[in-house]
Amino acid sequence: MGERKCALDCCNALEFRTSGYCLRHKDGRTESTPLNKESEASEIPESSVNTGIDESKMPTGFSKGFFYTPLFIAVASLLLQDLCSVWLFFGAIIPPISYLSGRNKFSKGYALGSLVGIIVFFLPWFYFTLATDLICYDLVWSSSC
Repeated sequence: MGERKCALDCCNALEFRTSGYCLRHKDGRTESTPLNKESEASEIPESSVNTGIDESKMPTGFSKGFFYTPLFIAVASLLLQDLCSVWLFFGAIIPPISYLSGRNKFSKGYALGSLVGIIVFFLPWFYFTLATDLICYDLVWSSSC
């Protein structure tokens, strides 16, 4: 297999597939200035570097995690008629899974929002269900509902 170079005289990069040009010049752009990796990295300001991550996704993920995770856990505890184990199990499982599933700003925001939401909403939900007998605790504390 022979080494084919880019068709431009000023470029010494390898050819992309069988196009005759390298990746930089495959669209027909002819840049006459060679790229110097050391100077290019120092010239680009950090704020203009495109990382592919939208910074606005973290607040969205936080707000969704803050409300959706406790809401899901509250509904699950009502349906399963069990409060403590549902909050402990899902509260320990949902944030790490959401963090590890995407590893982007939205997932990190969702995981952080889930943790904060679980901490904020657990005690009010516990006292509300205890006061209204929504969930019967007779198996736990031997009280009649």
